[in-house]
Amino acid sequence: MLSRLSRASSRHLVLRRFLAASPSKHPHEQSQLPSSSTKYPKPYYHVERAPPPPSKITRTIEQNPTLRAVVLKLAALMGYNSPAQVAQRQALRIYQNAVRNVDDQERAFWHNECSLPPTFQTWFTVVNLHIWLLTVRLRALPPPHGTHYIQGLIDHFFEDVEDRIRTVLSKRAPDRLVTRHLKICRDQWQGLGLAFDYGLVTSDVEVAAAVWRNFLGARGALGLEGRGQVVNYAGLEKPTPEQLVRDPDADDGSGVRDFEGEERDKYVKFPELMWTVTAYIRREIARLEAIPDADIMANGEVGQFGRIIVREDTLPSEDS
Repeated sequence: MLSRLSRASSRHLVLRRFLAASPSKHPHEQSQLPSSSTKYPKPYYHVERAPPPPSKITRTIEQNPTLRAVVLKLAALMGYNSPAQVAQRQALRIYQNAVRNVDDQERAFWHNECSLPPTFQTWFTVVNLHIWLLTVRLRALPPPHGTHYIQGLIDHFFEDVEDRIRTVLSKRAPDRLVTRHLKICRDQWQGLGLAFDYGLVTSDVEVAAAVWRNFLGARGALGLEGRGQVVNYAGLEKPTPEQLVRDPDADDGSGVRDFEGEERDKYVKFPELMWTVTAYIRREIARLEAIPDADIMANGEVGQFGRIIVREDTLPSEDS
């Protein structure tokens, strides 16, 4: 398991370096990607595409009730309302309403508190966590619905990931490059899910360790007095002494860096941040567990994810 996660971390670096160096003609792409010459990349923005207008055939069917009824009957005969098809549609509703833009809700926490750069990789990691949270709940649906819903959710997630990768790389990017980066994202998805699954069935200590590796960049691995321990070298199987002790001002293009000088005090907050995210994960798992299966399968209702940092007076009491 550890070697697999190590390989995923190395591929993680490759993706970030490529996205930082790839030329693009789109105003929302290259100018806002991490650069090897700066520690503070410009924010990553994704502009949602407007849905295409309804076709003439669609408008005709919608305006003719008899024709619409015939089309619906034919669709049912062709399996349009099969459990797998229904799960795909409900999973799309879940992804669009509860997951796709979840990073925007806590942008200040991820970027300011955790010091994650505002990049595509940060969006992917944050959304990936919430995909995992929903996957944990959907596993409990009666078979075969659980499998169908999970597959649908993952399909819609990676369709969105592919669309964003194509936007970042440019429309002219060859399919082999897009496929390569999708495989890297797939490995990261598997690695994060494996790490948090292990933490879920063992202890909060393992959950906190997964938070440190995935959201705090595994920074500070050498302690407060260590110099130059960057997340990517922590992920290598056999880092050399030169890799462990390096110029703290050098940037490897990943967008994640160690804290130096006065910023080193930020390491003191890491245990609190790990506890905060771990508590958030446990709260959300409990909230999702309380949603009846019927509500999820009837209308894709999973509610909205809560705030990561909550005041003590807003938490439910033990008697409630």
